[in-house]
Amino acid sequence: MKYPSLELAVGLEIDQKVVRYSYKHFGTQPHFDNEKVQWWFGDGSKSLLMLPREYFGSFDLVLVDLSETVTSLSVTEELDILGALALLVKPEGIILKNEVYFEPFTSMFKYSVMVNWYDNPIICSQVMAMASNTVDFLNPTLKDNDVETLFLKPLKEIDNPFEFYHDYAKNTTSRPVCYKSGSDESSKQERSPGILLILEAENTSINLEDVDALKDILTSALEEEKLTVVSTVIAQSVGSRAFVSIILQEGYIVARTVPEHNYCGFDIHFWSSFHKQEGVKGALITAVKGERKASSAFR
Repeated sequence: MKYPSLELAVGLEIDQKVVRYSYKHFGTQPHFDNEKVQWWFGDGSKSLLMLPREYFGSFDLVLVDLSETVTSLSVTEELDILGALALLVKPEGIILKNEVYFEPFTSMFKYSVMVNWYDNPIICSQVMAMASNTVDFLNPTLKDNDVETLFLKPLKEIDNPFEFYHDYAKNTTSRPVCYKSGSDESSKQERSPGILLILEAENTSINLEDVDALKDILTSALEEEKLTVVSTVIAQSVGSRAFVSIILQEGYIVARTVPEHNYCGFDIHFWSSFHKQEGVKGALITAVKGERKASSAFR
């Protein structure tokens, strides 16, 4: 989030342990409340299948920090996780992988380089591989973005930009990472995935104690987003707190109200029309008159 020009940052993690421990021990914010940040928690091989189609071929930088075992897990019959992640990189973008992955990258991308960081605490040295189809790492166009860094020196203080380079390759016959548009696709549904989006709306100004009115407001907001409401159920909890369950053809939504704290939480579970989740998130925050800066979400 140091770069003002950042449009979107997407993080895939197996669970919340990494982000919560990073916040606890290093003070790094997960930015659940920032619309530019998306967290997808769960099995990465399944999450990759549910990313919006427009994400593929759109990222300037893809950072991969996975073990050898996880990297080789299958996403489809033809792609492992590394192959699927490579599809996210735009033609002029860069992919970076921890550990020794120089050789695999040389067959997948035109330009590849392996860098070694020495004198690291505990692990002594760290190896990383970078690759791109456009960026030639031996002839880079360096730019100082004037951001604070922990390890790298400011650009004007770097005498040798290739100090950490260990291996370099330029392969004009590299196999392009792409999807074969002419390949046969099975019409048989083999999986039925679903995406659960957790949304927390705080500082709401709507009357959350009037549950019947809240139900009508939420169903109207969902119908405006072109979702089909099948049924609704209201269940009282402790005191004035309540649950509003809305069954849709596309999935279901459960709203949990805590009127005394002007809080309304949503479990938004879709098994179809995944692309509508972002619109629904905004519509629900607006429906309960919440503040976007005081709301947070993750998958």
